[in-house]
Amino acid sequence: EKPAMGFLLLATILAAAPPPRTDVVHRRLAQPAHGPEFRLGGLLASQFNVGQVMAAAMAVAEININTDLLPHHTLRFALRDSACDEDEALLGAIHLAKKAFDGLGAQAMLGAACSGASKAAASYLTSAGYQIPQLSSASTSAELSDSAAYPYFARTPPSDAWQSFALVDLCYHLLGVERVATVNSEDSYGAAGMAQFRKFAGLRSMSILASTSFANGQEDLSSSVDALLSSGALVVVLFCQSDDASRFINAVQAAGGLNITWVGSEAVTSSVHDMVASSPQQAARLRGFAGLTLAGGVGETYTDFQARLGAFQATVLGDGWCSNATDDDGRRLWMTADGVCIWPDGNATLDFYAPFAYDAVYAMARAANQTLGAGADASLDGAALMLALLNTSFAGTSGQVAFDRNGDRHEGIAYDVYSVVGAAYSLLGQWRQGAAWDERFVPEPMASYVAVDGSSRVPELASSALLLPLGVLCKDSNSPSKSLRERCDHVKHAIDCINNKADGWFDDLLPNHTIVTALRSVGCGAEVDGRAREGWLELQASLPRFTAAVGVPCSSNVADIGGRDWRDGDGGRAVVVSASSTAPRLSNEESFPNVARAIANDTHHALAIAEVCADREWTRVALVHDDSTWGLGAAAAFQDSLGARGMVVLPGGLVNITEDDFNSGKVHARDILEQLRAASAKVIVLVVQPKIQRALYAWSFDNDVLYGPGFGWISFWPGEDALHNADGGFNASALQGAEGLISILPSFDTSRDVLKSLVSLWSQASSSECAGSQYCDADGDPETWPEYAANGADAVLLYAHAMDQLRRTAPLSMDDPDVLYETMKQLPPFEGMTGLVSLDDTGDKHSRLTIVNLQMCGSSNGECGLRRRLSSVFKAEFFFRFVKISAEYDSLTEKLTGSLDGLVFSQGTKLVPVTTASPNPPPSPPVAPPAQPPPLPAVDEEVVRQVPLWGRFVIGVLAVGTLLLMTYWRFVILRRQRAQQALTDILERVEREEHREVCGFYFVSRELILSGGLGARLNPFLKAAEKAVEKNQPRPSLQVYPSMAKLIVTAGGSLREFQQLQQHHSKELSFVELSREAVLRGEPPFRGCNTQEYLVVSHRWIPSADTGDKSEPDSDGVQLAAVQRYLNQNEAVKWVWFDYWSMPQNNPVRTRAEKHEFDWMLENISLLFLSMPVLILLDKSYISRFWTNFEAWQSMKTVHPAKGILHTGPAEARWTIRTLYTAGESGDAELEKSLERMMEKLNHVDDLCRRLRKPDIEVTNKKDKDTGLATIRQLAYDVEDRRLSLSARDSDPSLSATPATTSHPREEVKSLLPSSKAKSAGLPMA
Repeated sequence: EKPAMGFLLLATILAAAPPPRTDVVHRRLAQPAHGPEFRLGGLLASQFNVGQVMAAAMAVAEININTDLLPHHTLRFALRDSACDEDEALLGAIHLAKKAFDGLGAQAMLGAACSGASKAAASYLTSAGYQIPQLSSASTSAELSDSAAYPYFARTPPSDAWQSFALVDLCYHLLGVERVATVNSEDSYGAAGMAQFRKFAGLRSMSILASTSFANGQEDLSSSVDALLSSGALVVVLFCQSDDASRFINAVQAAGGLNITWVGSEAVTSSVHDMVASSPQQAARLRGFAGLTLAGGVGETYTDFQARLGAFQATVLGDGWCSNATDDDGRRLWMTADGVCIWPDGNATLDFYAPFAYDAVYAMARAANQTLGAGADASLDGAALMLALLNTSFAGTSGQVAFDRNGDRHEGIAYDVYSVVGAAYSLLGQWRQGAAWDERFVPEPMASYVAVDGSSRVPELASSALLLPLGVLCKDSNSPSKSLRERCDHVKHAIDCINNKADGWFDDLLPNHTIVTALRSVGCGAEVDGRAREGWLELQASLPRFTAAVGVPCSSNVADIGGRDWRDGDGGRAVVVSASSTAPRLSNEESFPNVARAIANDTHHALAIAEVCADREWTRVALVHDDSTWGLGAAAAFQDSLGARGMVVLPGGLVNITEDDFNSGKVHARDILEQLRAASAKVIVLVVQPKIQRALYAWSFDNDVLYGPGFGWISFWPGEDALHNADGGFNASALQGAEGLISILPSFDTSRDVLKSLVSLWSQASSSECAGSQYCDADGDPETWPEYAANGADAVLLYAHAMDQLRRTAPLSMDDPDVLYETMKQLPPFEGMTGLVSLDDTGDKHSRLTIVNLQMCGSSNGECGLRRRLSSVFKAEFFFRFVKISAEYDSLTEKLTGSLDGLVFSQGTKLVPVTTASPNPPPSPPVAPPAQPPPLPAVDEEVVRQVPLWGRFVIGVLAVGTLLLMTYWRFVILRRQRAQQALTDILERVEREEHREVCGFYFVSRELILSGGLGARLNPFLKAAEKAVEKNQPRPSLQVYPSMAKLIVTAGGSLREFQQLQQHHSKELSFVELSREAVLRGEPPFRGCNTQEYLVVSHRWIPSADTGDKSEPDSDGVQLAAVQRYLNQNEAVKWVWFDYWSMPQNNPVRTRAEKHEFDWMLENISLLFLSMPVLILLDKSYISRFWTNFEAWQSMKTVHPAKGILHTGPAEARWTIRTLYTAGESGDAELEKSLERMMEKLNHVDDLCRRLRKPDIEVTNKKDKDTGLATIRQLAYDVEDRRLSLSARDSDPSLSATPATTSHPREEVKSLLPSSKAKSAGLPMA
């Protein structure tokens, strides 16, 4: 029988309520007896979530008289008011976990309501080691979907990722717009929700014209309002809390934004409802608004629930301001966190989260019932309970309830769609889960959307001559192939950078204009025939006044939309600016008017490849081409180029493929290769689509046809697409078959300033994850771009320069495409991504073309050099790269310069294929089969039985001795051998690094740092909070951490040392080699380096306050918490260097190998602080320590190759300061300024050395002073040598590049360095 413990009052109340349907709740009227219990804690907000508290209390009471659910247990309930506040939720979670239910603690938790409060509670429970499932009824932030960070969190409402997807759906389908501005609050709800919106908007190729945010409760909203109105956007998506929504909308209206169409999240929709209901003026101003509210439930189950909840509330209210209803801890249900007992008025049934709270209690009870179902004596395991909860599925009052593996609801998800029509707030329909818009949106009868101007189409852009409409046509902006997506994203990013007038990249171009875009994916090839024209017509509908379209892949696409017949009909005169179409016939302006190309045409590609063939003496080659506009034109140009040089296509070696035949299977790669083999082809030139190339390479490798030494491939289209399958994954056979492929690409030199600037901006805006609002960087290296991506950026620059020229000379002609085209051709050369950009008389770009070669490179040595690493195309022991050969072709001179000696060919051989016929070799003699070993002799069992007893004893002793020797060898000798091998490896690595003037350092991944993988103990500030709860004290005042909840979210305890990470988390370590030469040049410390992704931490080692232990630097976890907070605020940072977890530690003692590695890193430590972003953890003793002074000085300096070491100005500052301990209580800003002023005064290295030598500058190891001073002096000498050398060469170019000699005492410096070997350059040997 079910026991009666607590909640009898609620059970009595429930008995007075109208009886529910008997198939919903089974009731027992008899008083139950005492027995086992299931303890449920609640973190709802009593004051703000009256409906949820009511619904949860009613569910608990129902379950306690239900014999089918938890039949042997009583469900006990204790409530703490979270007040929608992170700190109150934290304290509530501590109380429920440690003190509730007479100190037994809750076994599960309900809540919190607000997302920030739920995060705080979940983070505490995880950090403290509790396995307590937490189920929220109203927290919807997408951040809570992270099951790694919140492993015991789940929720009955859907994640805001669903709401964001639905909002994109409304914009795209209901409103029919593709350009919006976004505004969000900076709390978890607004920031995470808008991040998801931008992600889904990007997948629909929607444009975000402006994006701004504000803090909750922020009074001055002018900057956000100005950014919004200046963008020209007339559709604004708002994602914030209700109170913030009304204030922001009012601020925009006050600034003149009266014709805005607002699209709002559920909290915004609630606010708009109140605004319309209270003001006829607002009803008129907010016409056309579209927004969502979470749909509660449908059908009789939901209707019955509302009836019971209404009656339940009436019985709970009581006679006074506070109901007497209590929880099982004796606490009044309506007691707020500050001790005030409120009157729970208002209609609880109007709280649309009430059914989710009701279902949350039932979901947890069902999970407990499954876990405890064995009987009254069953024990409860938190992990098992969580697993049972995730596997729970039932028909609830809010719809079908079920969870995915992240704890998110994934069934029964629906939102009601509301709009302001006329002067009324009206229900338009319901958005539900579904595969297509027609399935997802179910309109209300007789309801339809009406725009702000009374029409059905929403105006997107303000009418302004400062808005320049530009079309973008990509091959596939959402392709599974990351390289295709990256190619399109570079075009969009270049447009964004031109629109940004403060990023330092062409800020003077179109200074007062904004380029607005519409994007369409048009594919390429025969299978998408006609898609280019469809996309063009869609651009005309979306951007009626567009004067140009950039991107435009494939010659067939350009021919379709650039041909005169199409132009004279539906096409119009807008300029086609292509980045990758190279067919020669498109140069005919009579047939293809207003076609400009940011790439040389295939006449020059053919000449370049013919020059390669002539250089290698390939006089007879095979040629395979398709029937596309590009394939036919390029093949014809190549044959002409061969003929002009006295070379020919092999008889039988000319293969013409139709795309239709290949797509249908009539022509197979096997057939093509057999024809080529019959023609004795050795070198095959391909002018075919990537998918045909992929088939040829793969079949060649898999079947050993035209593969291996003596064969070679040349391609007119060097696309990575030829090495990837349609799903984006790499094709291993095609990859190995294509090894040695020779091709050509436009020159791309990242050392030029204009490109370095864009690469830096790209590194900040892109991600290799290719998700969210960030652009896609397929290989994760910002300095390497896929083929034709640089030409795409040049196409954008070509348009912008021409429009800027018209702005200055003929502003009234900026909307005339014919004038725009002529202006493009007449532009003087300007610096672009692929060098100087200028067009010839036919609209084609003059180009320099680079010879590239697909090579396999060992991962250990990377001898291929810095070239684009193919996304997803690598294995642990090797990877492939398109390597630039030191040969270039100039379209102006039509000459190939440089050397082709670096080429490899099929199977990676350097054997140059020979295209002349050779006599057949004599047949090889047959190989004799290997001799078989003789059979083993049979064991004579009789002989074994004749061995005497003493002999058997001796044999046993020998066996045991052998076993002991093997054990000794395994555990002693083998360990010594491994240690010796480790030492040898380290010494060899150090020697290699010294020879190459590099030094390797280990960085730890942000994921490990934020996951708590570095933490070993609970942070003491959490202990302070726990102690306050234990003693019923008020919330502790922690001035260093204004919000305890934020501390919980980020804190992870004390640190783990480097050796532990190497052993247990080796995959989370990144080994990076920093170049000494690059640092001395003031350049990024390693090629492909995006410094924004790296962070170096400067901190003071602080011994344990309890034991004085100095073996770890951060025993209380404060420094780790500061690093974690910094990472949460700076999502671009992916890797962190912190000495304790990045260098071998002497705890208890370093091995010889570790000591050598440590000394080498210490000798070169300056490379980190002179080149990387640095986080300074400043406390009041920081400025009195040797190493912190050493690090801070270098962090605030910049190496200039011609000027030496200079102090870094605030605009270029690499350092960030965070104050800790008592420095955070008062005067922290003054302490920061004091440190910065001090380092600024130390202009010269001698100034620093004088300061570091002072006796009050403390250091733990006295030898460290000698080492540090030696390294910093060596740095100064090296920088001065380089400066003098540059100065000498500038004054007399005939001088040798050898560094000038100096009188500095180098030998004295070298003798002080810790390395056992004398090194030629001590410090930045990186």
